[in-house]
Amino acid sequence: FSDETALARLAAACTLFAFLIHTQREKINAMFMKKNKTEAQAAEVAAPAVAATEPETASVKKQETTVIASGVHFVGNIVACGHVYIHGQVTGNIEAKEHLIKVMREGHVEGNISCRELIVDGKVHGQCRGDS
Repeated sequence: FSDETALARLAAACTLFAFLIHTQREKINAMFMKKNKTEAQAAEVAAPAVAATEPETASVKKQETTVIASGVHFVGNIVACGHVYIHGQVTGNIEAKEHLIKVMREGHVEGNISCRELIVDGKVHGQCRGDS
């Protein structure tokens, strides 16, 4: 009788494991598998229809943020459509007409800055233009 009980418990454990794997298979496949062509085509067809029916307003638009990390030296001009945070060094002009530019304590900018709001806690060598 003891061998049959152990065998029954083993079978029950295997059945439970198989059930859990079966229920999670779609989630696992979604993470690791590519979409097949029919799903991708259906998504492409549906996306433009939704975009055409609902116009995007300024309050709905996702605001982008640009961060120059400490230890990074960026050479070139930046034209941003969101906030800009400078922790590292930028050699070039920075423009974010309707947004905030913040030069952090360890930040260093060699160039002109143009924005709506400017906060300088680091160093700037150049002309700064902003509403505040």
